Amino acid sequence: MWRNQQRISNFNTPGLIQSLVITSDPQYPWTDCTDGRPFETCGSSNLSPCSTCSQSTCPEDQSTKERRSEALILQQYSNINMYTDTVQNASVLINGDMTAFGHDDIFNPEWRKIKEFLGFLKRPYYFGLGNHDIQNNFNNCANNGCFKNSLENLISHVQGYRLPSSQFDYRTEPGGTHWGFPVTRHLGSFAYTVNFGSICSIQLQNFPTTNAMAEPTITNPNEFHIFENLNWFEDQLRLARQNRKTIIVNVHKPDDWAGGPSTRFKNLLQQYNVAAVFCGHYHTTYGEVKWAWNYFDSIPVFLSGGASQRTYLILEQFSDRLDIYSVTCNDWRSRTLARTIKLPIS
Repeated sequence: MWRNQQRISNFNTPGLIQSLVITSDPQYPWTDCTDGRPFETCGSSNLSPCSTCSQSTCPEDQSTKERRSEALILQQYSNINMYTDTVQNASVLINGDMTAFGHDDIFNPEWRKIKEFLGFLKRPYYFGLGNHDIQNNFNNCANNGCFKNSLENLISHVQGYRLPSSQFDYRTEPGGTHWGFPVTRHLGSFAYTVNFGSICSIQLQNFPTTNAMAEPTITNPNEFHIFENLNWFEDQLRLARQNRKTIIVNVHKPDDWAGGPSTRFKNLLQQYNVAAVFCGHYHTTYGEVKWAWNYFDSIPVFLSGGASQRTYLILEQFSDRLDIYSVTCNDWRSRTLARTIKLPIS
């Protein structure tokens, strides 16, 4: 049971079934200065935006970046807690870029720090991985350790919820030896499904057609292979429709996938009446976007911005609709309605 908390009445509670807070890109350590665009000076805040300059002309030193990134993440999570204190049923989804590069060593403890910050959230949280976790660092970090760090942390996170094995597209198998050490192969798309009552949420990680393999090394004899598995995705969609679930899909990148858009993926979204797609990646863009049709066809697509720009989304479920709100300035009380999606989807 989640920690005791005082609950106050949400001003929009009549008929409210549950809420999903949808965020992305905490990306520790990353700030608005790293973005090259200061966050909006709105709402009450003990944080000051970055100077109006680019990262190349006035970079933050590392300690300042770490301090400000932590403050931005915790300010957002504090505001999320303030919102979830007002509703009975709530969970938090985090759509990738948990870290800036996937480091997890004594000098750059990115994963250790972001997990510490996640512990500040009062409600269950479910994260995915983004390009900063498993793409930008691929073959660009000693022994592919950063890529492996991210997948190992994801596996531990998802397995901690003890989902049915069919809901996590991941398996292991023996892989012989490397320099005398036994090798374990970790295989799958690493996508996973969580059912929140009548909402089926499918987390597809960075993008669903990802294909990358990290070989065993002397420092980490594990092998990791992440690959497309749209058959698994279709199985999840089919089961959700059979059970009359409202389906939402989570992907980190709304475009710019290696290999471009997937026709089969778009067809599956349409065939199984997906209600909405939620993405991150673009820190300075939030709310509904109309330009992602080439990747998601006519399915509504919403971006959550990022912690560095103090934006996120709220989905509120009612019996006849989903209300999706944009939150700016880490101020949920000043949220704006981005779109209402009528239910059921047909």
